[in-house]
Amino acid sequence: MAAARGSRTWGELIGATVQEAKRRLQPVSLSQKSKQVLHRFDNQAALDSWMVNTDKAIGGYSQGSLSYNPNSQSAVFKGVLSTKLPANSRVKQSGFCLARSLPLPSTLLGNRFYDLQEFSGLELQLRGDGRNYILSVQTDSMQPEDLFQAFIYTKGGPHWQRVQIPFQDFLLTNMGFVQNEQTLMNTSKIKTIGLLLADGIDGPFQLELQEISAITMRKLLSQMDVQPPATSTTSNNDATSSSQR
Repeated sequence: MAAARGSRTWGELIGATVQEAKRRLQPVSLSQKSKQVLHRFDNQAALDSWMVNTDKAIGGYSQGSLSYNPNSQSAVFKGVLSTKLPANSRVKQSGFCLARSLPLPSTLLGNRFYDLQEFSGLELQLRGDGRNYILSVQTDSMQPEDLFQAFIYTKGGPHWQRVQIPFQDFLLTNMGFVQNEQTLMNTSKIKTIGLLLADGIDGPFQLELQEISAITMRKLLSQMDVQPPATSTTSNNDATSSSQR
């Protein structure tokens, strides 16, 4: 699947330009937000702003797709990874599947970006298959191949994970290689966010995504399975159980 935006009318372009102008003219907030949802996959239309790419672009054999699961209200990124090298090719390494967001549509004022400088990291609500994925963030850069990347370790099984990764834990890469000279991510100009599978293991894969958000983290530590705080209902049930003993 490779979703693509259709052409826009002048009315839509002008409307988007007005909204972007209002955003730029807003005064800088002194209070820090705790969360901003970037992508919520609770309907089929949410997938229109995403695309899938595989090593077929270089003659490889991997297959990937992105579909909507109404039961879990999630995007399902699945397929089959193949490290088989293309025939009659100079390619020496193959085997990747990528799902990523499309850039925000531009306006008459120029390109638009996600401005996440008020936040300290990203949070994903997902359910994996036990394989290791790579979270990729593309910023406005002189080198379009530059990506900031961090590993996501999924548990597999029926359980959902809440993954949190601070921006400072992402490594600058180019064409898949970690760069010797690292730089901080420009979180004010984020173009795309994606999930990559390139673990070198042939076979089927499946990753479900419910939500991707920018968050403010109290502790700047990567966490692969953040447990939600106990609810008051749980506390009341515990208290009731204790009183009945």
